[in-house]
Amino acid sequence: MTELGACSELPFLRVYERAGALKQRDGGAIVLDLPVNVHSADCGAPDCWGHEMELTLRLGAKQGRCEVVAAIGSARPFNECGVTMDGPTSPWTNTFSALGAADLAAPNFARLHLHDAARNEALVLLPSEYFFYVHVTATTPLKHELEGEQVAPGFTYGYSSSAAQLWKTQFAPPSPKPEQAPR
Repeated sequence: MTELGACSELPFLRVYERAGALKQRDGGAIVLDLPVNVHSADCGAPDCWGHEMELTLRLGAKQGRCEVVAAIGSARPFNECGVTMDGPTSPWTNTFSALGAADLAAPNFARLHLHDAARNEALVLLPSEYFFYVHVTATTPLKHELEGEQVAPGFTYGYSSSAAQLWKTQFAPPSPKPEQAPR
C-alpha cells in the first residue's frame, strides 16, 4: 500500500467519480461537488433553486481503517427560477463531525453520517447517493425517502438532487443476480 494506507482504495467513491461529483482526490483529501436542489420529500419543489455543496473530507489511516479526520462543506445557494427560497440566500460553511466510526475503505461501507452541531445540519453519504438535512441534532432520526405516501412522525427527511437520484440506475454497479436453486 502507499503512504495513504487504508485510504488509498475507497470503493464507495466509484459512483461519485462516475457521476462527476468527485472534483479532486489529492493525498489524504477528497473534494466532492454535491448539488442539493430537491427541497422536499415529495420532490414538489422545482430543481431551479437550492445550493451547491463543495465537501472536503480530510482522511486518516488508523489501524488498517480509513476514517474522516475533518469535514468542511462550503455551500453556495442558487436561485435560477426567481421563487422565494425558504433557506439561506448567502454562502455558508459547515464544519461537520463524523458520527460513528465509518471505515471508508471497508468493502461493505454503508454510510457516512456528518453532522454540524452549530448549524443543526447533516449530510449523509451512501455508496450510491447522498442526502442533506436541516434542523437536526446528532440524535434526530433521519429518513432518506418517503415510504409510500406516509410521512413517519418524528423523522426528518433529507434533501438530495434530481441528478443524484439517477445515480442508482446510471452509475451504480448492477446488483448481483440471486442464485438459482439447483434443479
